[in-house]
Amino acid sequence: MSVVRDVDVELDELLEVGLHGVDRKALFGKVRRTRARGYALARGRVGLSISGIGMPVRNRWGIACAAVSVTAISIRMEGEHLRLVIDV
Repeated sequence: MSVVRDVDVELDELLEVGLHGVDRKALFGKVRRTRARGYALARGRVGLSISGIGMPVRNRWGIACAAVSVTAISIRMEGEHLRLVIDV
C-alpha cells in the first residue's frame, strides 16, 4: 500500500464528505496556481495581521516528502522579505 495519495483524488473525497459550499472549480484553480507557483501563501487567513507561507520539501527525485511553513506578522511577509522567505 502506497502512502502517497493523488491530491486531486483526496480533494474530491473531501468535497464529497464535508467541504460543503466550496466551489470545486474554484478550489482546483487555486490548487493549480499554487502548484505552478511552488508555494502557498495565506495573507490574513492565519490570524489578524498574520500571514503564512508553505512549501513542499522534495527528495532527490522531485517528489514532495514533507512540507515546511513559516508564519510572521503580515508586514514582514511583503516585498523583499517575502522573496527572501521564498528563495530559501
